[in-house]
Amino acid sequence: SYYLSVNPWISGMIGETDLAMVYAKQMKDVRPTPETECMSGTMQVEALAQGARLKADSVLIPNTVALCLAAGQPVPANTVRLLLAGEQTREGRPAEALATLDHIAPSNRQPFAYHQQGANSERARALAALGDGHAAGAAAREAVAMSRPGDTNVWLLQAWRVLWETAKHEGDTATALDALEHFVV
Repeated sequence: SYYLSVNPWISGMIGETDLAMVYAKQMKDVRPTPETECMSGTMQVEALAQGARLKADSVLIPNTVALCLAAGQPVPANTVRLLLAGEQTREGRPAEALATLDHIAPSNRQPFAYHQQGANSERARALAALGDGHAAGAAAREAVAMSRPGDTNVWLLQAWRVLWETAKHEGDTATALDALEHFVV
């Protein structure tokens, strides 16, 4: 049902992680199919990420990726991988995040720009965490280049933040201020 598929996302966005988890789990009970199990798992991972309760070593992550791939659903599998990569970087494991991101590209042959932008943005964060400002800036610029005027999303904001931080670190005040303007506004 549309109501059940949208509710976990909405609940997660407003800080009701537990409620989002309940709705996501109910989704697979409505019509248990491989696709609904994939979507249920994806929404659970998204709810945990929104509530800052996702852990990179959660068994829900590999189980959901496997369910989605078995159901022929690479897009939700890539969503979970992007969330995993972000969490790995947050947990101080950026090299693992890069390895996770390497698994996204092969299944992302379709032109799903949001995931490609997300992968570039997460790659930029991981590379910056590893201290490779040049490569981080290149990945962040790729993420920014995928946007259209007026776009605002988490991947774009992360990319602008990496550009700001790397320019600031390099002492390039003009570039840092330009990136900061995009990041803040």
